[in-house]
This record gives sequence, structure tokens and C-alpha cells, in this order.
Amino acid sequence: GLRPGDIIQIKGRISRTDKMKTIKDFNYGKYLKRKGFSHFIWAAKDGVHFIDKPINTLRKNAYYFKNKISSFINKKITNNLSASSFINALLLGKRSKLNGKIQIDFRKAGVYHVLALSGLHMGMVFAFIFFIFSFLKIKRTISFIFTGLILILFSILIGFRYSLVRALIMALCIIIIKVFQRDSDYLNSLFLTGFIIILIDPSSIFSVSFQLSFGATLGIILFYEKIFIFFKKYKFPKLIALSISITISAQSLIVPILLYTFGEFYFISIISNLCSALFVEEYTT
Repeated sequence: GLRPGDIIQIKGRISRTDKMKTIKDFNYGKYLKRKGFSHFIWAAKDGVHFIDKPINTLRKNAYYFKNKISSFINKKITNNLSASSFINALLLGKRSKLNGKIQIDFRKAGVYHVLALSGLHMGMVFAFIFFIFSFLKIKRTISFIFTGLILILFSILIGFRYSLVRALIMALCIIIIKVFQRDSDYLNSLFLTGFIIILIDPSSIFSVSFQLSFGATLGIILFYEKIFIFFKKYKFPKLIALSISITISAQSLIVPILLYTFGEFYFISIISNLCSALFVEEYTT
């Protein structure tokens, strides 16, 4: 199959993305245009020819290493395709072989972000790496610096996506603040992250993943502490109070986006997100 950086020759018919028709309320042409593509090509049968392989680049090596990990997972779990596909999606963000029904069920449950690599994964990687460095009694400043470098390598390996880029930039902002021993300002860090992403790719502001990612994070920053104090006042156990507070604050700003974009919202997603929050809190604290 084709790999990133491969040089190919295509014979076909070129069309403009804004001429594509809407199918089932989804305009793929507008989606492509937001991604920066003004034209696409209908390739003729047997009209694609491989010309040359790319030189050794960081992107090519990351792709090769990612496939090695994927192959290792598939070899270890040979008797259950669904399980190996699920682990590939969970760890590497490779959802191409994941059962469509599973993806729909996760989307309806409101926990699709577990499969689509997001800030949740970045946060867990951050916590795990920093815990290892702390356990080894490495200086706090050095731990933060090396954690940041490992997070960058992780993002390169997985492939830069809005949710991961947002989490990476925000994590790096926090790391810089900690290294220089300043007070953390999560709200300014989030807006700085958004500014950098939009500066690099202005069309990203129209991306639903961008909106949901920032909406959830902004909700947590603005409302989490107040909701947590409310539940603590009524003597809720700390773990449950934390999980409920994270779930409600994150959902508060993304529900309007979901209703506007998809015209539907499943209340089961609140329960499923609460369960996933409980799991994360249990194993990262």
C-alpha cells in the first residue's frame, strides 16, 4: 500500500470541492475545503502508478515504527480481530479496521474520544511519564523537560491531530510555566493553544473536533472547581465528586455544539463519560 511521502502519478479528472453534492446532510466538499483542499481528483481505473519511495524522513520513520507496534499487537492477539482492532484504535488511533458498529456505539455513548486519540490519552501519558521520573527521584525541572520531549515524540508517532495538538501545546505551556516556577494559568494556556493552532491553520476553527476539544477543556477550566466544591459540601466521596464535576463541566459546553452540528444528543453519554472519568481518576491519582 501507499505510505506517507510516496511519489505517485495519477491519471483522472480534476473537480472542485465546492461542486460536490451534499449526501445525507453531510457536505464532503465543504469538509475538504475546511481542510485546505480546493480540488480533488477522480482517479481512472488503473490510473495510479507508483514512482518512487521517499527518503528517510521523520514522518516516514514514525509511520514505520507505528506500523511495527500495530503488527506486534496483531501477532499477539491473533484469535480475536475485534480485540486487536480495538487496541490499535485505543493506543495508536488506527480505526480503519475497527468494527463500524463499535464506532457507532461509542459515538452514541459519547465516549468516542476514548478511541479518537485526544487530551485524555495525552494526560495519561503525561501522568505516567512524570510518575516514573518522580519515582526515580529525578529533579522536578529535568522531569518536566524530558516529559515534554517524550510527549512531542508521542505526537509525532501518532500523527498530529487537533485534539492531540491542543493537548500537546497546552501541556508544553504548563511545562514551561512549571520550569520557570510561575503560577499555572490554564485559561490563558488554552487560549494561547487555540491562537497557535488557528495561526497555523485558520480553517481549523470550523472543525467539529476542534470545537468539541476546546469546548470540553474550557468547560472544565471554568466550571469544574465550582461544581466540585458544591458536591464536597454535601459530603460526596472525593473520587465521585471529582468524576461528576469533570463530566458535568466538560459536557456543559459541548452539548450545544453536538445539538447544532448533529441535531442529536444521547443522555447515556453523561453516564458513560462519568464511568470513564471514574476509571481515569482511579488509575491516574
